[in-house]
Amino acid sequence: MKIIYEEDGLEVVNEIRLEPDSFHLVSSTNLGEDFDFNAEYKFVGRFHDRLVGIIAYRMQDTQDGKILPRFIHIIVSDFFRHSRTTIKFLRMTEKILKANKYNQSMAYIDKREDMAVLAVKFGYRPYAEDRDGTYYIKNIGA
Repeated sequence: MKIIYEEDGLEVVNEIRLEPDSFHLVSSTNLGEDFDFNAEYKFVGRFHDRLVGIIAYRMQDTQDGKILPRFIHIIVSDFFRHSRTTIKFLRMTEKILKANKYNQSMAYIDKREDMAVLAVKFGYRPYAEDRDGTYYIKNIGA
């Protein structure tokens, strides 16, 4: 497994196939939806070999013909919930996307208000909606 980003003891890898501890975290978490094991990016963060969490992005076509990473999952280990390490992990995934020439990412959030609040907190802004939820967009690095 190749480390694709490391900073101050926090390592991030894109696990094409989840390692056993990552898979266990996914299977033991109630996401309220199925985890997308086919997502192109399944970033796994480890802080000094301790699993921080998993952040997954799926590539998606937009209405204007672009292909953008769509933020689909974030799962955090109990030990790192509400920690600065988790925020740093999220920011590191954005740096990786930026290095891969993506200037924006998107998200779709159904009517879950708590997730909408988090999206706005992390710089996403609403840009379209349908009857089931809202599409959000973020300029990476802005």
